[in-house]
Amino acid sequence: MKMQKIIIICPSMWPKMSMWGETQRMFYLANYLAGQGYEIIVISPAYETNRKISDAREQRYRNIYLGTIKRTGKPGQAVTTLTRDGILRKIKRQISGMANRYGEWFYGEQDITEVHKKSSWVRKYRDKICQIIKEERADTVIISMPGFTFMKLGPIIRNACANVKLIYDYRDPWHLWRYKKNPAYYREKLYLGYADCIVGF
Repeated sequence: MKMQKIIIICPSMWPKMSMWGETQRMFYLANYLAGQGYEIIVISPAYETNRKISDAREQRYRNIYLGTIKRTGKPGQAVTTLTRDGILRKIKRQISGMANRYGEWFYGEQDITEVHKKSSWVRKYRDKICQIIKEERADTVIISMPGFTFMKLGPIIRNACANVKLIYDYRDPWHLWRYKKNPAYYREKLYLGYADCIVGF
């Protein structure tokens, strides 16, 4: 009997992760599924950090890192440049606030820099992701959200790999809690139509 193969696509994965918060759900899921007899491959960007990996974690899955993202600040902290000019600082904060509000309005993401990084990653590696799915003969693909920009992979994978089961896993569905009828809402609704299954809590 053929062992079922599952590919998980997520914003980052241990040990080359951005932050543990966005990694832990898929880390534990990957290990659990591997323990149930599935072959698990995790696709994510690698993050270039100075973090020392002091804790040894059991890893039953296989990582495929596509590209490296360099972080300029600590996990969970916005990167700011302090200047002596208080007016310039205020203007920068206002511009940043407007950009972030646009990101939330259109993409459902709270940080416009994250939108840019994740959209660029999807655009650059979408063909490679589909190639890996085909070469590995995966049965199922799980996409971890947020980031909601990863939802764009839904129709791409569906068109390239018609026989693959596609699952969206909501690690934290913060946009749905707000239930605002804005472009982000309609984008999310559109992309959800490509999934065979949606997991939430």
